[in-house]
Amino acid sequence: MFLKINSLLAICCAAGALVFTNLQASAKAIVEDKVKIEKEVFQEKKSIEKVNINSADQETLQKMKYMSKQKAKSIIEYRNKKGAFKSLDELLKVKCRGIHENWLGKASKHLTI
Repeated sequence: MFLKINSLLAICCAAGALVFTNLQASAKAIVEDKVKIEKEVFQEKKSIEKVNINSADQETLQKMKYMSKQKAKSIIEYRNKKGAFKSLDELLKVKCRGIHENWLGKASKHLTI
């Protein structure tokens, strides 16, 4: 009788451990899926929203696709010195490494005046 109880107890513990392990794996998979979805949504949102270069602050510009911290800073500095941009092409007057026609072609899809 004692042997049967020990065997049943061992089986229950093993089953419980298996269930717990499966729950942990499922929870981890759910969290990984959630993170993946959030990243995809962020990228989608990032690629759809247009940013007004005349009203955006540096932090907002930096978050944009094709925009570095230095480009954002240079755009803000130029805007503060020269006033509001009248066209997106005026961005080519901003003195900053990486701001050129090819960059503007890509970035302009995400910018507005």
